[in-house]
Amino acid sequence: MLRFVIALLLVIGSSCVEAETMLEIKPANSGTNVPCCVKLPRDKHPDSVCLVDDSGAKIPCQWGEKAADGTAMLRWIEKSVQKDKVLTRKLVSCDPAPTAVEIKKGEGKLDVLIGGKLFTSYNYSDKDPKPYCWPVMAPTGKPITRAYPMIKDVPGEQHDHHHHRSWYFTYGSVNGTCFWSETNKSGFTRHAKLERVTSGPVFGEIVARNNWVTKEGKKEMEDVRLYRFYNVPDQFLVDWDVCLLATDGPVKMGDTKEGMASFRVATSMIQKNGGKVTNSEGHVDGKCWGKQAAWCDVSGTVEGATVGVALFDHPTSFRHPTYWHARTYGLFGANPFGLSYFLRDKKKDGSHTIPADGELSFKYRVYIHNGAAAQAHVAEKYANFATPPTVTAKTQ
Repeated sequence: MLRFVIALLLVIGSSCVEAETMLEIKPANSGTNVPCCVKLPRDKHPDSVCLVDDSGAKIPCQWGEKAADGTAMLRWIEKSVQKDKVLTRKLVSCDPAPTAVEIKKGEGKLDVLIGGKLFTSYNYSDKDPKPYCWPVMAPTGKPITRAYPMIKDVPGEQHDHHHHRSWYFTYGSVNGTCFWSETNKSGFTRHAKLERVTSGPVFGEIVARNNWVTKEGKKEMEDVRLYRFYNVPDQFLVDWDVCLLATDGPVKMGDTKEGMASFRVATSMIQKNGGKVTNSEGHVDGKCWGKQAAWCDVSGTVEGATVGVALFDHPTSFRHPTYWHARTYGLFGANPFGLSYFLRDKKKDGSHTIPADGELSFKYRVYIHNGAAAQAHVAEKYANFATPPTVTAKTQ
């Protein structure tokens, strides 16, 4: 009888032992500091996990939000990958890694600190006509976007286009209302709520919902925007997803050059001060305007150091590769709608109507780097965004 009980306990005990999960990672491109992810059953794994490579070194991991089907995305950073060279990682329980990306709430803003230093602030106060990120720092710790109009007395800054607020998303024709300009006829993008704010060892995340309302108070649509700030050394990588929601009837995104996912860089980085605009198709400076491209980069000097900011358009985004409203005076934005302007043909109509209760999604990545575009391997970074490593999970 005693032997039977012992044997039964051994069987029960063995069934409670966690299955070992191995991850097989196959890169489609070579690169460094590459964000990776895999979807796994959340309840079958501990809250705090890490990956162990072939040498025994531990790689911090972080869970995303649990989905309705019980799965969650596990994310980490691979320091180096080589095209078609398969990597294996063991998923193990481990002590929680220190928080590297911390998001702190302030009055009408969220401060994003990476490694204890401010990278940017997401500003969403109704005192401003739209949400925006400012300041935005380069890896040198110096601001890579213009301070005007938030601050009006920075020496040497241009004071044109006061609606160019650092890093922002808006558009010039939504059901006929301009949300791009800031005039007495313009609409407003009003903060509705923060849907998720997350800090962690691998990434920090902000998910915010906004209402687009006319001057008279009529709501035209909503948007949900996600910012995922990665913990990577000597650079900044941010996944930036925006989904437009036709919550209040059909939404016509009209044909205009004024938009959309945009940056206004520091004045010292513009062409007349030695800066350079480049895109994925090899166009340079003024020739980038109105062209389709997978990415666009502006590089120049900020306080004696060469830095740059690139915006990547994902292949799943609407009308990829997007057109670019890229000016040599410091503005550049991804805009898939302004075809009559970009093609210089009034017979072309780039407008698009989102049906009632429909949505339209855009997926970007922001890469802020040291050096010019070629030195910073912008094309390589884009390749790993467009086609990230394939990760397969095997339970043993």
